[in-house]
Amino acid sequence: MTKAAKLGVKEDEILLPSKIIGVADTFDSMTEDRAYRTAFSAQFAMDEIKRLNGTHYEIDVVEALESVLKEEGEIE
Repeated sequence: MTKAAKLGVKEDEILLPSKIIGVADTFDSMTEDRAYRTAFSAQFAMDEIKRLNGTHYEIDVVEALESVLKEEGEIE
């Protein structure tokens, strides 16, 4: 069950831009320094996002982010 489903929101009710922002915000949050921790590597962040792929994040959006990061040489 996805996080949205637990909140009573149907998957098709969440707009694609919202799904993209959700993944992008998660990646950004993990790869930036915080007051309470140093930034994680891009590879670690991508691995964590992929681990939740399909349950918390839209599969196509995660695959698109991974593709761009590989193309830019940010991850392997």
